[in-house]
Amino acid sequence: MKRLFCVIIVALLLLGLVSCGSGGGTPGNGNESQSNSASPPSSAEQNTVTPPEQQTPPAAETQPEPEPEPESQTPPADPISEKMAQMAGNYELDNYTNYSQSQYFSYDILRNYCIRSGAEPGTMTLGEDGKGRLSYIGNELSFEWTEEAFIIDGKEYPVHFSYPELSIDLSENESLSYRLVSHLKAFDLTADWYDSRKAVDASAYELGAPEVVHFNESSRKYVFVRVPVENKSDGQLVLDQLYFTALGPDGRELGFYALPASCTKVLLPGEKGDFIYNYLLPDEYLYFPGQAAADAFPEGVVIKVDEVDAYIWTGEYKRYDAEITEMLVSVNSQTGAGMLHRPNGFVVLPEGANLDEIEFYVYCYDKEGKLVGFGSQFAVQSSINPVLFLEEIPGENRAKFQTNMIGPFEDMSFPQDSIDRYEIVAFSPRYYY
Repeated sequence: MKRLFCVIIVALLLLGLVSCGSGGGTPGNGNESQSNSASPPSSAEQNTVTPPEQQTPPAAETQPEPEPEPESQTPPADPISEKMAQMAGNYELDNYTNYSQSQYFSYDILRNYCIRSGAEPGTMTLGEDGKGRLSYIGNELSFEWTEEAFIIDGKEYPVHFSYPELSIDLSENESLSYRLVSHLKAFDLTADWYDSRKAVDASAYELGAPEVVHFNESSRKYVFVRVPVENKSDGQLVLDQLYFTALGPDGRELGFYALPASCTKVLLPGEKGDFIYNYLLPDEYLYFPGQAAADAFPEGVVIKVDEVDAYIWTGEYKRYDAEITEMLVSVNSQTGAGMLHRPNGFVVLPEGANLDEIEFYVYCYDKEGKLVGFGSQFAVQSSINPVLFLEEIPGENRAKFQTNMIGPFEDMSFPQDSIDRYEIVAFSPRYYY
């Protein structure tokens, strides 16, 4: 019995120890081996517990985005008219006239004035915003503009625009003309205005070496400038103007001049002719047409061709038989100096020929083949001018003429015995529109 009692007591003690081991310890006093031997969580607990690093943090409260500030809008400009759009741009001054001061500045005289005075070329700018600015002969103006007028200091000045040119009268004595394109381009555009004109480029002609000769006629001094030209096209080449810069031996610009076709107007295919002029050299050069500054043509001057204005004429063109029957050569009786060359002769007039449309050129060549004199004449009655005339002889189908010639052979020192021949060409029409 005692033995049974002892067994029961030992069993109760063992159960107490087991109970203490499975209940866990106080935090900080637990046995490490005990915690390692703790039973793992059930499968249900594994499916419901998420490690901290994988847990989704609570969503932050969504803040409304601020509305963007409206962008500042520039009000659109009022649309301009089609004509104003065509007028807007940068211009060059082409012509200036001041009647009260007797100033007539064409394109060549303006260019010459700028070279010799150091002045800036006149320009004009018309902006699409209706603002404008122009300059001319030392003056500058700002203004507002429309397709009909410039508003300068509150006053309207009517303008005339025909692409590419614009003109305006600043007063009854002062007028300006500007162009949007180069002078040559503006000239070529005239071919579009006439059915019988055709614009050409430099391949239509070939220029020869320029020639410069100084001479005196009476008390007046001249410079004779000639640039030969040959028609390389298959059409009728009309010569209008050649523009050149006179350069000193050091290359410095001395002047700018227009060289007209004073003794050749139309060249047939393969024919040769000349741009030629006698410029008067006055003691005081005042920028007048037909004059040049003496210091612009020193010894060794170089002629640099800047522009040739020419076109093909597709309209009617006729030449007439003509002859020089007498050449009167004498000392000028009015001045007592200077040789006069005065040809007389006839032009044949076919049936239906209109004398008012006919003109002729006469030429004088020396024995070296150089042109030393020229002249021209159109219809004038001898009763109006007894020296320079071209008039029909009734019933003879021809007209008689007399005219004067000019050139280096007028100089009293020119060797008249070096003259080789005179030639004449009569033609119509006189004008090519």
